Amino acid sequence: HTYGSNVSSDLIRSYPISLMVTIMRMGIAVMVLFHYPLQLYPSRLCVTTLVKLCERCIVGVPSNKSYDGEMGSISDNSLFMSITWIFLLLSYGIAMVEEDLGVVM
Repeated sequence: HTYGSNVSSDLIRSYPISLMVTIMRMGIAVMVLFHYPLQLYPSRLCVTTLVKLCERCIVGVPSNKSYDGEMGSISDNSLFMSITWIFLLLSYGIAMVEEDLGVVM
């Protein structure tokens, strides 16, 4: 069921329907439920850092000077929430448009 040309891109569909496979599917759903936020948090931090760095460049603060984020700066909380919503909407959009994620992965 796991190897060979009969395996579909959704590996779980390759297994026969049984109680053990159902429990395995539920376990994968729980894993994804907790895995997505763990991947999202460092991604948001990286994008936030890049946005703040670009903001420094636009404002014209040299890299060796401190910058407290004034002069029209986006607040950290609203930036963090905006990036979160963008990631969630992009993820949802990909999930709704792409029928076979085996091609994407």
